[in-house]
Amino acid sequence: MLLKFAPKNGAHLKVIPLVPVGDAAKKIVLTRSQVNLLPGTNEVTDDEYAVMKPHITFELAKGIIVPVVKKVPGSPDQKNLKDYTAKEAIKLVEDCVNPDTLKKWTREETREEVRAKLARRCEKLKIEITEKDLEDPAAGGDDQGGGDPEGLAAKTVPELKELAETLKIDLVPLKNKADIIAAIETAQAAQGSGGAQ
Repeated sequence: MLLKFAPKNGAHLKVIPLVPVGDAAKKIVLTRSQVNLLPGTNEVTDDEYAVMKPHITFELAKGIIVPVVKKVPGSPDQKNLKDYTAKEAIKLVEDCVNPDTLKKWTREETREEVRAKLARRCEKLKIEITEKDLEDPAAGGDDQGGGDPEGLAAKTVPELKELAETLKIDLVPLKNKADIIAAIETAQAAQGSGGAQ
């Protein structure tokens, strides 16, 4: 979920504790204990927003924190960067100074023009993107629910790149760990079906 934070008293950090209020919020499992909002565009998970909402009612009422949600008739609400057009996404990137949000977007974004804008934005803000930043923190299992006989999800990105090179896979168009794994699985399946001639 995208949030715009516009502090009234100059630029500053807003730390919001993720302390559940109410029975429904207490059932939500979170991976961190607080959210840090910086002026401009920030992204939090839907679960984090549900837990933090009672703590920011004043800011929401005063327009200091505003959920960025685009309503599209007949479709789910658009509330993540990937849901917006490239032109709209670029404007959101231009308005972001939050390193965590920019790193998340760099990891997930596939549109070339948006990726280029993310790279320029990170460079301007002197935010270094490392291999670790590009790894999906949720990776560790197979997203499709199928088996992972090769244990690809458990491998590091450098290990996957090495394997991809041995399979003669072009790494240039691959954006993240999931893309590399998918390319390796495709190459291995192709070798298995046409290898014994």
